[in-house]
Amino acid sequence: MDPIRPPDKVIRQQLYDTDNDFNDNDNDFNDNDNDFNDNDFNEHFFQPMTKDNDDYEKQLQEALNASMKDEEEKINDYEKTIVDEYNNEVQKRTELFDKLLFDLQRLLKMDKEVKAVYDIVEPIIVSYCSQYIETCEIDVETYNKMFKTLSTIRCNKETIDKLKTIIKKSN
Repeated sequence: MDPIRPPDKVIRQQLYDTDNDFNDNDNDFNDNDNDFNDNDFNEHFFQPMTKDNDDYEKQLQEALNASMKDEEEKINDYEKTIVDEYNNEVQKRTELFDKLLFDLQRLLKMDKEVKAVYDIVEPIIVSYCSQYIETCEIDVETYNKMFKTLSTIRCNKETIDKLKTIIKKSN
């Protein structure tokens, strides 16, 4: 059995000479492969730093820094606006239900039904004021019992109506 031997070294010219359809003039198109060396590459693509280039780099960096600073200011302003809007809405919602919760807290020590209603309504109102929820569904029996009890308490009817838009009957 013949031992396996590595292939013979093939030169580039031999690869192109195997095809006889080419002209002899076409075969020498790669003869100048080594003419473009590393020095030519560096001279062509990397220009030496001059004072003009250094000034340009500084101006470019200053413009980039100014642009980034402007964008950061815009983002910070936008974030501040969002936080302010959120805080204003929380404050508005809290002010709407503060009186109702205060009245319920006063009465819950004396009335078992008010305590039961307070235990249901208080977390819903807190979640609504903190903008965690917009609406909440509860069963019909609890809904009717809760609003019947709330109607016996002297409080602002607009607050009760708003509470009815937040707490809805489930089907």
